[in-house]
Amino acid sequence: LEIDAQSVLVGVYPFISSSSEGEDEITLPEEVIFTDYVDDYPAGYVSFVDFKDKATDVATLREAAKDWLKT
Repeated sequence: LEIDAQSVLVGVYPFISSSSEGEDEITLPEEVIFTDYVDDYPAGYVSFVDFKDKATDVATLREAAKDWLKT
């Protein structure tokens, strides 16, 4: 089995989009949460995911992103 390393997800850039004008988008201080396999696939990609329906602050955003990576 041959895998194209560029098609392997290695991380997520989670954010909560603003719900109204003038509100800032919420992101994590570390910006990206990586999988345990990031070092195995240096050409892998990071997905941008909006968690506005699952998170309300940085702490819940981080947990939602970690849970999302497990799926």
